[in-house]
Amino acid sequence: MTLISEILERDATGETARIYSEIRRLWGVPNVTTIVRHVASIEGCLEWLWASIEPAHLCGDFQEAALALTDTAAIEPLPPLPLLGLRAMGVDAPSAQQIRDVYAAYDRNNRPNILFVCTLQRLLRVEISRPEGYTPKRSGWLPPAELPPLVKMVEADEMPAATLALAQAVGSWGFPEGTDFLPGVYRHLANWPAYMAYAGSSLWPRLESGEVLRAGESIADAAGAAADSLVTKLPEPPGDLRPPRAEQTATLLTVLDSMTQKIPEMIVVCKLLGDALPKDERD
Repeated sequence: MTLISEILERDATGETARIYSEIRRLWGVPNVTTIVRHVASIEGCLEWLWASIEPAHLCGDFQEAALALTDTAAIEPLPPLPLLGLRAMGVDAPSAQQIRDVYAAYDRNNRPNILFVCTLQRLLRVEISRPEGYTPKRSGWLPPAELPPLVKMVEADEMPAATLALAQAVGSWGFPEGTDFLPGVYRHLANWPAYMAYAGSSLWPRLESGEVLRAGESIADAAGAAADSLVTKLPEPPGDLRPPRAEQTATLLTVLDSMTQKIPEMIVVCKLLGDALPKDERD
């Protein structure tokens, strides 16, 4: 199996690097997500999309629409993880805070992330009559304070084989057969292989039963409705920017369709795992 293509933040240059920087600034997040990095790997696609959605970002309309998405995830919480159990996994108090920071960052990131995906789906699929410019709904908006930097992201070839197999198995749940997906959350958690083993094993039955999917459906539905409203207001990009070619679009839409399930899933996953962490971090 092959992971979806992406341009890592450390490898980004030129306009890609600029857009990554703007996303981090305007979303108030320490990293850009896997799907953004994947879109960047398709020549010209991120530049074309960003030219349409940047005006809605600069005034905060995009972010506020994303933050307003319904996220009432009706799912039974995981059993609380005992502090001694966490320590036995090699997670000390500073590491536990790093894990909490990962969940907080991806929780903030994935709301605009799902709207990003739904908006791109519609721009690729439907011929829409769009205005020449964007009319902001609000003024005086300021980006949120950026969250602290996250612990390093472990790449697939740096993980122990068993950790990688588990992370890919839970990460690719619901993805097209033959496509491996390794969400950024699990790449961060792989810094603590024993904790990643706990996380994957705890999530497995919830994924298998469909509980996580059902919990994320309201988020996906709300994001789709917000995107339907947004795309009619977005301006056409300049003429020198073009959407991906037909064959690229078909492949990209397959990934995007899976992401409308995956991103709400990751919102639920971060809540489940974050809420299960010990509340008292004293040794």
